Amino acid sequence: MEDVKEELERSQLQLYQLLIELEQSHAELYQMQNEFEESESLRKQMQVELEQIQSHLEHTQGELAQTKLALHRTQGELDRYRYREAIATQTISEREREYKLLVWDAWFAYRNGDINRMVDCLQSSLKCTSFSRTKTVSNWVKSWKQFSGEKGERFEVRRLNGYQEWKQLLQRMTRIKYR
Repeated sequence: MEDVKEELERSQLQLYQLLIELEQSHAELYQMQNEFEESESLRKQMQVELEQIQSHLEHTQGELAQTKLALHRTQGELDRYRYREAIATQTISEREREYKLLVWDAWFAYRNGDINRMVDCLQSSLKCTSFSRTKTVSNWVKSWKQFSGEKGERFEVRRLNGYQEWKQLLQRMTRIKYR
């Protein structure tokens, strides 16, 4: 009976040890749960801050793009003014000056992807030139190569030939010539 009593006491002692370990595990679990909740709260706060930063960045990028566009326009206007001043000193007629400025405007429009404006300028330049149609087109290309070269760029006629509007302009020019 003494053995049973000792066994019972050992079992109770083990039970108490298990209960203590269980309470420690519960305390650790509770602490971990609190830490998780704090981490989750911090994560949500960081997510909100990240979204605010992202929104601010997008806004700043939009402003930067507008500033770049405005700067590009201003640079274009300055370049146009300089070109106009350069041709003003040449001993040419007002009509020739207008022709050269229209060719420059067409190049600038082409350079900026405004193909319709390019065609309009080239179409208008036809009214100001005494060159033949073939010589006029040759002059456009030669002038555009020069303008591009001055900007450190390379002008490729092949790229121009890829535009339907350009092809249509050339077709209209040849139709007018043979009528």
